[in-house]
Amino acid sequence: MIPAEMPGQAVTGELYQLPDMRHAFEMLDIVEGVRGYESRISLFRRAILRVTTPDSKTYPAWVYLYDKEVQDLQCISSGVWRKR
Repeated sequence: MIPAEMPGQAVTGELYQLPDMRHAFEMLDIVEGVRGYESRISLFRRAILRVTTPDSKTYPAWVYLYDKEVQDLQCISSGVWRKR
């Protein structure tokens, strides 16, 4: 995910409540290519953003943001990675 460039843009994702966040992030960071904060080799970085569920409730949630240049990448206009 990258920050939206225009108002109204959204990304569809999945929201989970993690019973053991430390262990979950140890595993997820490996999968998502996070090598530590401020690391130049990390593919993504973690951040807390406010997310909105389909029933319009909002929650703070950890998200993975793409941490490389995006100008040569194709935009997923639907916001749904699986439907790219």
